[in-house]
Amino acid sequence: MAELKLHGFWYSPVTLRVVLTLKLKGIPYEFIEEDRFNKSPQLLEYNPVSKLTPVLVHGGKPICESMIIVQYIDEVWPQNPLVPHDPYERAQARFWVAYADQMIPAVKPLFHVITDDEVREKAIERVQEHLRVIENQCLIDQEEVLWW
Repeated sequence: MAELKLHGFWYSPVTLRVVLTLKLKGIPYEFIEEDRFNKSPQLLEYNPVSKLTPVLVHGGKPICESMIIVQYIDEVWPQNPLVPHDPYERAQARFWVAYADQMIPAVKPLFHVITDDEVREKAIERVQEHLRVIENQCLIDQEEVLWW
């Protein structure tokens, strides 16, 4: 198997998405912790366009952007597939991934020290809105299963 390295930040949700994918599939890799404010020359070489993590390097070839990396991993290592084979179910899964990505800006402020109570409350409300949508969808899905 070709050498596999993952450049990322340990606290990044998009890096964690790739880490979880690799772990779910049982794929060994080397994690290279990047400094958010002082990115390595390797990272800048591997991702000269956005200069962002995560970057997966497989056999010396870089793959950028977390969802592209996840799809790549799922295609190269087909064991434990991440998405359904049915095109409709696969489209639904991709919809919810896109929805989860929309939550990142809502959650991000909560990782910083917020001294303004109003700002904190608005951030919490935005996250709760997103979670309510997911919860409601789960309830609808459960009702459909129970109906059958």
